[in-house]
Amino acid sequence: MSTAVLLVVVIAVGTLAVVTVTIVVVTRGRARQRGDALQLAGGLVGGLPDRDTASVHGVWQDLPVLVQLVVRSNGSYSETFTVLEAELGSAVRAVLLRVRPASALEVGQVRRGDLTDVLLGDPGFDAAYVVEGAPADAVRLLLDAELRVAILALGECDLRVPSPDSEARVQLVLRGWHARDPAPLSRALDVLARLATRTRVLPAELERAVPLDQVGAPYRGAPDDAARKAARATRERELAELMAQRGQRARSDRRILILVVGVALGLTAAAILGTVWALR
Repeated sequence: MSTAVLLVVVIAVGTLAVVTVTIVVVTRGRARQRGDALQLAGGLVGGLPDRDTASVHGVWQDLPVLVQLVVRSNGSYSETFTVLEAELGSAVRAVLLRVRPASALEVGQVRRGDLTDVLLGDPGFDAAYVVEGAPADAVRLLLDAELRVAILALGECDLRVPSPDSEARVQLVLRGWHARDPAPLSRALDVLARLATRTRVLPAELERAVPLDQVGAPYRGAPDDAARKAARATRERELAELMAQRGQRARSDRRILILVVGVALGLTAAAILGTVWALR
């Protein structure tokens, strides 16, 4: 074996050893952090941690809630998130909503018309978050001033109505696991509870927001709900448009993914063929 080949083997083995040790250390540290975070969450919501699913079922402000710790991979690295969900008791039909930080990606999608951003007339909130939702009047009713202030206090978070996992839940996602300070998780649970409570009463609030007209003779008139029917039809159209827009965006994302994977495979094949050719 030549000196050059031996050097390459030593470097490869050394690198593999360093990577292995690093993975073991990181994994053990993350396991301890997960256990501490589950214990803290269980104490807040009054539930027993389930270490197999990294989750806790409990109650917050009289609402059944779920706290789950997840790890999401993104290319060569992974991130930790805390997923909070609250039960509504029935499926959400009045609104589709997602609130997330206004990153360059989302801002670009809004400019291209691939994503609808509902402006709430709150400059600070409108600048900090992209509010993708429909119908617009339902979104504005749901995200009242008190809820907007509470969301801003959380900072970076992701809210969905309904949850992607269940039409009978609302969801809030925080970045990271909170193993020491209960304050961030407590604030997030407060936001989740208010969001769930507001979602439950939203259909009735939407009805009251459109007054009934009176038709017929004075003092003997009958209520006319034509305006309410028109408002319902408008809301249904806006919901259908948002669902169609999301479907189009998902199809576009799949095409881009296929293209990227194809290019990566092509480059890898070219590199392997080049190496084989060089060794002949």
